[in-house]
Amino acid sequence: FPQLSWPEHKRLGMMIAIGVDLFLATLLAVAANGCDIRDVRPAPKNRTFNSSLVNHVAEVVGGTLLAKPLGTLFNNCMPNTLDTTVLHAAVATAHGAASTSDTFIITGDIHAMWLRDSMNQVRPYVRLLNASVAAGTQDRILTDFLFGVVHRQAASVLVDAYANAFAWWGPRGQTGSNQGDQTFKEFEAGGGPMNAMQDLRLFERKFELDSLLSVLKLASSLHDVLPQEAGHRFLADASFVPAINTVLQTLSEMQSCSSRAYTFQRSAQEPTDTLSHGVGFPCKDTGMVRTHFRPSDDAVIYDFNIPGNAMAAVELGRLTLLLESLCALYDSRSDLQFPWATGLPQLEALSRTLEASIRGGISAHGTMQFNGQRVFAYEVDGFGNSVFMDDANVPSLLSLPLLGYVSRRDPLYLATRQLVLSDSNPWYFKGSLGIGGVGGPHLGVPMIWPMSLIVQAWTSDDVDEVAMLLRQLISTATPNSLIHESFHKDTFAIFSRPWFAWANTFFGDLVLQVVTDPVMHSAANLSKPVDLVALVQGWSVDQSKLVI
Repeated sequence: FPQLSWPEHKRLGMMIAIGVDLFLATLLAVAANGCDIRDVRPAPKNRTFNSSLVNHVAEVVGGTLLAKPLGTLFNNCMPNTLDTTVLHAAVATAHGAASTSDTFIITGDIHAMWLRDSMNQVRPYVRLLNASVAAGTQDRILTDFLFGVVHRQAASVLVDAYANAFAWWGPRGQTGSNQGDQTFKEFEAGGGPMNAMQDLRLFERKFELDSLLSVLKLASSLHDVLPQEAGHRFLADASFVPAINTVLQTLSEMQSCSSRAYTFQRSAQEPTDTLSHGVGFPCKDTGMVRTHFRPSDDAVIYDFNIPGNAMAAVELGRLTLLLESLCALYDSRSDLQFPWATGLPQLEALSRTLEASIRGGISAHGTMQFNGQRVFAYEVDGFGNSVFMDDANVPSLLSLPLLGYVSRRDPLYLATRQLVLSDSNPWYFKGSLGIGGVGGPHLGVPMIWPMSLIVQAWTSDDVDEVAMLLRQLISTATPNSLIHESFHKDTFAIFSRPWFAWANTFFGDLVLQVVTDPVMHSAANLSKPVDLVALVQGWSVDQSKLVI
């Protein structure tokens, strides 16, 4: 089957250019549509990281509880990040400033670490960690691994708060990419602006609001599961509190439409890969936070992306609770032990202020009248201009309940959802396969992203709809038994990114959400929901080990 790797995956024209005859591709897709999902997990010796907890859940749920092909696809996808993307994982061995784990994971076929992707790749494992804690058998190895991701993300923010992706200098890493980009910063005070891409730790420097929010989200998720341990680890990590300060200062800076702290230009074939005059189109302050690029890595039309700001409101609220916890742990001795963690009350206050400002901005500017209905806008500029569309990448309008911003039954969300999943959304496609889904400018017409089907299922309260979407997702995976970035609306045989870990793990997490739900479990043909805590009680920690 035709497959695309970076950067070829980015445009449909490049897909067609590989010479696949559409008629032949359709015949291949028909053959594949028998849902022949094969076991494609790497052998244990070939996995980049082994967690016996994740293996246990994947094998019991995928191999015993769920029927094929859903069970096989779950077993392939849920552990995919651990199986294939861990380039580095160092476990904490000391106390104090040196007590930090460090984990570097790549996206899959792009050998770099995106802040957004890495959070989404590993956050499903927080669910399993939580079950192990509830079962009284906390997985210490998975704990270290996950806190290592937070540390690496925090350290990356301190390298450059405007970058979205970072390079690994070790074996199998890829450095020196995108050096032709023109994006400037001061490396030292008074040194004047220099091209930031001279720093080979950067892989790409597109400012995307949700990248910074992803750091907050993973940290808060671990704090929810292990509040005491997370608090102590975050205080002891010399990167964490300074990174939180940098995130909050950057969000504050990017509330101003007059700010020129960030500029970006690239010589590119596609206009969505660069910014007009290095800054994009004008905007007017709204209280929300600007972003120059979307979660898809494409340039915005208008600077205030509503799904991104909705995510910001939610994650800043969670961050405030985390900072309250750190303040409670911080005492008079902490100034000497953790000198990098001073100023916590000020950070807590700033987090509250930013959340209130953003929520006010969304309320005042974030909706629009479209096709006779009041709906959430996708982007606005503060002057009264807005655009209605949705992109498959999360955060999206479709994902607002998944983000925690609204409930699935919120009337404004339901009106928005109805139009997102229709031809009112210019990036919604439905072809001869009979599958309708959202794509986006990143790959263009007529590519549907399985991620949008996953989000549609996650935000539905209709068992039949979820069951249909699970069947459709299985069908999209038939070319290589994994979830892809996108597929052609008329054939599964034309797809992008055969190795896309975020989509794989996201699918695995959806399946766990469905099978453990008191109602939705029947969508996976189960007679009763799975008790994840009871399942984890049958797990042994002996096999968890790092194998790279």
